[in-house]
Amino acid sequence: MEAKMFSKFMLIFLLLSTACLHAQYSHNKPTTKMAFTRFLIPERVDTTCITFGQKLTCINITDDLVTWEIKEKVSGDLIISGNGATLHDYMFATAGNYVVTLDHHLSYDPNSCNHGSLPDQIEVMVSPISAKFVFGTISFSSPIQDSIPTDGIQLTIDMDVALQGMSSYNYLIPTVRTNGTDTEIVATPMQSEVSLVEGINTLNFVLSGLVTRPSYIVFDFVDPNGKIQDYTYTLLVN
Repeated sequence: MEAKMFSKFMLIFLLLSTACLHAQYSHNKPTTKMAFTRFLIPERVDTTCITFGQKLTCINITDDLVTWEIKEKVSGDLIISGNGATLHDYMFATAGNYVVTLDHHLSYDPNSCNHGSLPDQIEVMVSPISAKFVFGTISFSSPIQDSIPTDGIQLTIDMDVALQGMSSYNYLIPTVRTNGTDTEIVATPMQSEVSLVEGINTLNFVLSGLVTRPSYIVFDFVDPNGKIQDYTYTLLVN
């Protein structure tokens, strides 16, 4: 008896689900493109983080048939629209969250691979902090040498900072890791947190660890936006 009731329940559930899907599909009256997009080709949404004053570099549009529009994410206000590669010329001047919508204008055929290589949307987070490590100012209190511990060697470097809508920013300085052959060197900030201001800010680190084979050493500095800026120690260790 319980098995029969369960089977009857499942049959009713399936019928209702099918009816709901049919009603929704009929209500929206999808075109062939929309139908295939909804059920066969999931919408692709990419995300990227840039700083104010930058342009999008995460995609490459070469087809003028592609149309695009940029909206403010919260309000939905249209900022600008256009077509083709003109999107690459748009500079995000103001920090905030934006949505870029792309229409590929493709005729979707389930028997072909003509599904487009571009995302349908890009969520753009524009940071109010622009920070660049000035590698031309980097200095070491002593040279790094092969198989000799670097403990106590001080590293100093400037960071050029631009801020929008704030006078300062508290920066939790990450430890700097290194890449290279047989390197275990790390650079620990001498201050775990600093208040960055507009212009040049000087950061100080102390090294530890060693490298056991002569090679180039790449220092991975992490900026306030979480992006890595690399510096290659250009002197071969002895």
